Amino acid sequence: MVITFTTQSRAGLLLVILINLSFWLFINKPKKLSKLKSLGRKFLIGLALVLFALQFINIYQGSRIQQRVSQTDTKKDPRELLVKEGLEVFSENPIIGVGLGQFPLYSKYGLFTHNSYTEILAEQGIVGGILLLILYLIPTLQSFRNYRNDPENPFFKFYLTFFIIFLLYNNAYVFYKFPFSMMYFFLIISLQKRCTTYFNRKGLNIN
Repeated sequence: MVITFTTQSRAGLLLVILINLSFWLFINKPKKLSKLKSLGRKFLIGLALVLFALQFINIYQGSRIQQRVSQTDTKKDPRELLVKEGLEVFSENPIIGVGLGQFPLYSKYGLFTHNSYTEILAEQGIVGGILLLILYLIPTLQSFRNYRNDPENPFFKFYLTFFIIFLLYNNAYVFYKFPFSMMYFFLIISLQKRCTTYFNRKGLNIN
């Protein structure tokens, strides 16, 4: 939520909604409930979502992100053009790119690409792209293995959801360049590692 409004990210706005729906409907789901408790839970979740939506609308109205959404309806968004420029710069410098932080000098907009994957390919070439994918995919694969071995574990559901959302959000925001946003990524990696170790000690083989 913080990153969405501070960066005025429209993609982040959609992902905030997806994250909340995923948590309440997929992650935070008790294994066994009586019919009465199950009905009560659904009612409380529905009520909480309505209250959240009303508060969300209250914050959204008059915010700068609302202005960006309105502007999208009236003029062409250059983000797709920035991604295209990034791929063109990469095709011209495929091995090591043009250097970290140098892409805006090659863009007629003077901006970064708003996409982690094209940004790193343009600035650090295929070498940097491979390293970034390794950094992103190793914890994602671990979360998938954990979930596959214990699909009812809410922690494993949470970690898998986080990494999937994170990979998607990298198509709209260059996370790896900003310590503030990467802090959450490494925090979840640490939590997942501790959780994996804990369940291994309990005798559940999830490797």
